[in-house]
Amino acid sequence: MANRTGYSDKQLMTYFMDAYIDNDHIVRWRSNDQIPFQDMLSDFRHMGWIDEDAQLGSSLLREKLDEEFWATHDINKPREA
Repeated sequence: MANRTGYSDKQLMTYFMDAYIDNDHIVRWRSNDQIPFQDMLSDFRHMGWIDEDAQLGSSLLREKLDEEFWATHDINKPREA
């Protein structure tokens, strides 16, 4: 099975070394504490670097945070001067 991100195994290892799993078992980037996108989480799981709980928990939290963001940012509202 090919990696979903299109990155080589070596590239994925480099990316994984830039991530960590927090106390809540959520995968985050060291650079900004954000949760990786689903394709990267899937590749990390496929490579055996994270377990199913970390992948699912991270994906669900990212989705929740994205929904909260878009609920508070109306992109159709005109910008105030």
